[in-house]
Parts: sequence; structure tokens; C-alpha cells
Amino acid sequence: MTNHGGVNARSHAWQYSTSYRSKRQYFSSLRAPLAAKTAGRNHERLESPLGGLTGGRDFGAGRNEGCFPSFVSTGPSHACPDTMPRMSLDPLRRAIRVAPLAPDLVGRAFVGRVARRLAGKSIDTAFGPGIGTRAAIDADPRATLGALLPEVPVDRLDLYEREYEEIEHEIVERAKTRTLPMPSLWRTERQTGLVLYTLARALEPEVIVETGIANGWSSIIFLRALIKNGSGALHSFDVRDDVGKLIEEDEKGPWNLHILRDGTLPEFNGILDTIPPIGLFFHDSDHSYLHMRLEIRMAGAHMAPRGALCSDDVSLSHAYIECCEELHLAPRLLVDAHKASGFAVR
Repeated sequence: MTNHGGVNARSHAWQYSTSYRSKRQYFSSLRAPLAAKTAGRNHERLESPLGGLTGGRDFGAGRNEGCFPSFVSTGPSHACPDTMPRMSLDPLRRAIRVAPLAPDLVGRAFVGRVARRLAGKSIDTAFGPGIGTRAAIDADPRATLGALLPEVPVDRLDLYEREYEEIEHEIVERAKTRTLPMPSLWRTERQTGLVLYTLARALEPEVIVETGIANGWSSIIFLRALIKNGSGALHSFDVRDDVGKLIEEDEKGPWNLHILRDGTLPEFNGILDTIPPIGLFFHDSDHSYLHMRLEIRMAGAHMAPRGALCSDDVSLSHAYIECCEELHLAPRLLVDAHKASGFAVR
């Protein structure tokens, strides 16, 4: 029996995707499109930090439907990936609209966009360190938790894991009986869910904030953790009303649903100003570089002293890594079945 970062690495029946059995294989694969896994749509290079200027979204790699729309969306932004065309927005016009929110980011992203057009790769990929050199990479969630929560005893982590396995099984069975508005691909993956649940149980945050609800998979994970803790509130942000269909009525006690009618980051930031400091933040909305970078920056400014900063789909750009560096956090990237998630604790 081995020990990873202080966490008992018991034998489990969890199956890793054969495509991602090694970390090296996985992060090499991030340089290629994931078209085979994403409803037949070709994606742009995943290490690019420029999604915020492309006007499009990587629907298949994350649950972007039901999440924040683009900053200056001029048309429908909530169709299924099979039917929604790539939005045609002038990158320069979009950059100008976003500039007041992040003047330090827009120029870099726009130059990077040009570089990708000319050289076939982003500025970061071409001239800077890649994701794998800027964060620790784990293939086992117990290694991630051991590094993030070294003070938590192994038997306590084992308890949280058993609780999570029961919850995850319950959600899977619940999903089989319901007609859901969003694809099952947008669920929170199993290992990511374990880390989120354990952080919520171990840190006992008074406030959890998540962006991008979809069918409510991660919402249930957080709500059940808060109910077990006996205190705390979940603030979930989205732009459409038909989200969270998996959540039962008796789980909604700690739930605060925020529908952003304008769908803008200033609206999101304004609500953050009205709630207590964030003990755990989970990004799973628009994964374009500028949006992700700004959203996590805003959340970071509202974090509690012992807060956790988490994100799904961190392999789509360097946005999460850059935010952690900006906040002087040491992130861990967890390779899950089809994508990677990021976690950091103050």
C-alpha cells in the first residue's frame, strides 16, 4: 500500500480513460483537437489563452451552455452544440468592449490571437512555459487532496470519500430517470467531484460560489456537503432558468440561485460584493480566456483567508494558472477521465 501526499491510496475500481492513462499522454493530447469527444465539432488548440477573442466556445470540453454568454453577444447564445454556429464577432471590437474590465489582459490576448493565426500556436505555447511546468499534475485525487489538505487525517478523508461515493451513485441513478436539458457530458467528472466534495467538507466554508450550473451535478455535491456540515450557503450563478434539474427540493435549503439577466461580469461582481467572503469558488461557465481570467480574478478578490479556488476545464487555456500565480497560490491540476480540473487552497 502506497501513500501519496499523506492520503491512503487504497485500491479502487475507478477506471481511467484509456486515452489518458498517463499524465504525459494526457497533456500531450491537449495540443490536439478533441473533435471525437465533442459532438463532431473541431476545437481550436487547447493551450491557447485566446478563446476570449475568438467569439466561439468549446462546448464539448465543458458545460458552457447555460453559463455566462460572451461579453458582447449579439445573438442567441444558448443553443445546443450540434446546432449553434460559431458566433461571428470582430475580435478587435470585442477587445475594445472588454478593455475597461481588464486593460492588462486584452492587449496580450489580442497579440496572442494574431500569433496563433500566423504561427499556429499561442504566445504562451510558443514563447512561455506550458501548463505542465507551472503547476503540479496529479492522476489520483488522493494525491491532490493530500497536497491541499495535509492537516486532515487519512481516516477523515476516507470518510469523506465514502460519503461522496454514495452521493455520486445517487446522482447517477437520479439522472437516469429524468429528461435533462443539457448533455450528460457536462456533468462533474467523478474524481473532480470527489475533490470538490472533500474540500467543502474539510474546509467547512460558510460561502461556496459556483458559476455554470447546467443540470446541477456540482450543485448537488456542494449542497450535500453543506448539509452534512450543518451550515453554509451555496451561491450558484447562471444565465438561464432551466438549470439544476437534478436538484431535489429537500436539497435546496442552502441554495441561492442567481440568474444573471444581463449576463455580464460586472453584474456577477456586483452580487459578489453583497455576500460574505467566498470559502470555495468553482468556475465552470464560459471557458474562453478573457472571461475565465476575469471571472476568477473577481472571485479571488472576494476570497476568504482559507479559501479554495477551483476550476473545471483548466486545460483549455492558461487562465486558471495565471490567476493562481496572480494570487500567489500553488495549484494542483487533476487529470480526470476527459479533461483536467484545477484546485488551490490559500
